[in-house]
Amino acid sequence: KKTPDLFQPLLRCSGVPPEKYFYWWRAQSAAYLVRFNEKTRSALDAMRQELLVESNAGQVKPLSTAVPQGGGVAMLVRRGDKKGEMQLESVDSYVDAA
Repeated sequence: KKTPDLFQPLLRCSGVPPEKYFYWWRAQSAAYLVRFNEKTRSALDAMRQELLVESNAGQVKPLSTAVPQGGGVAMLVRRGDKKGEMQLESVDSYVDAA
């Protein structure tokens, strides 16, 4: 299990534990291998502009008319069978925490 020497200085100052360097390298190389080419990226960008919508304070509009915002958060709040076991938190409490 070896990471290319080229990346050693980067990894030493990265906060990645040394025993995880190999896994970092595997993730980087896999991401490189499955990256989109320019044609695919352009098609996805066009599809995104056409199909996705943004909801902001209850307003839904085509994404192509929305001002791009930096960052984002996605979350999954599992509720399922827990209702029978305990009092559930409101979804708003999770949104506020995020």
